[in-house]
Amino acid sequence: MRRRGSTTDRYPALAASALLHAAVLVAGMVAFHFRQPLKVQQVTPVTLLTSAQIANRLVKRVRDYADVNGD
Repeated sequence: MRRRGSTTDRYPALAASALLHAAVLVAGMVAFHFRQPLKVQQVTPVTLLTSAQIANRLVKRVRDYADVNGD
């Protein structure tokens, strides 16, 4: 007697899933093949700062402002 939910009951579902995944992959490859060539876009460089670096820059600006204004 087979138990309910055994692995033999899953084979049709696994086969259907594999077939659907393969179909989606093939459809994506066909669609990508007929696509326009990709254009290179211009990018803007960005400097990433940590919170410590931001604090140091802020302190430096405050000191520079105080030096210029005679405070």
